[in-house]
Amino acid sequence: MRAGNLRDRVTFERRVCVPDGAGGDICTWEPVFKTVGELQMSKGKEVVRAGQIEASATGILSIRYSHAAADLRESDMAVIDGEIYNIRSIHDPERRKRRLELLLERGVAV
Repeated sequence: MRAGNLRDRVTFERRVCVPDGAGGDICTWEPVFKTVGELQMSKGKEVVRAGQIEASATGILSIRYSHAAADLRESDMAVIDGEIYNIRSIHDPERRKRRLELLLERGVAV
């Protein structure tokens, strides 16, 4: 992975819930770690539901492998340039712990 291709600043966030003292929970998204990566958007689609147009798009984010990156989960989210992306899958394409590829989707419920 060439350093020159790592142009996208990424913040990974995880949902954290704490008791509110009244029997419920208060949930917020807290940053896990920040890094740089290469985002390649692949395709988008539009669907009409209940008279509204919903648009979503998918892409692949490549990041360098690290202990923090190895701890990522599909339930986490990525924030790139203010856009929120759901993480759909995480894998090490070469199985050599050099880089991770994350399938991301935006425009859908978090």
